[in-house]
Amino acid sequence: MNRSISEGVDILFGFSGLLLLALATCNPAGATAFCEVKATRDGFVALRDAPSTGGRLIRRLKAGEMVQLDSTRPNPRGWKAVIFRADENAKAQPGWVSAGLIERECG
Repeated sequence: MNRSISEGVDILFGFSGLLLLALATCNPAGATAFCEVKATRDGFVALRDAPSTGGRLIRRLKAGEMVQLDSTRPNPRGWKAVIFRADENAKAQPGWVSAGLIERECG
């Protein structure tokens, strides 16, 4: 392999490694699978501060937005502990969503 190709391969693998490291370290501790928010008649899914319809509304999640399951908190019947980020630079917002309003197959 000539030197320019070898350098290109080293750069590519170096960049890939940094990207994987960044992805692995940007998730909050305990956050696992990403799940998509389902479409609803209301046009949003409530992210709440407690696992109850009486919990304070933190944010209205739109269909297709992604949340991460939070494995550090127990999931009461019918609710999922999640973490939401509006984008990669946004602060993580922990909360609760009704279990039926996020996709069952997460990954």
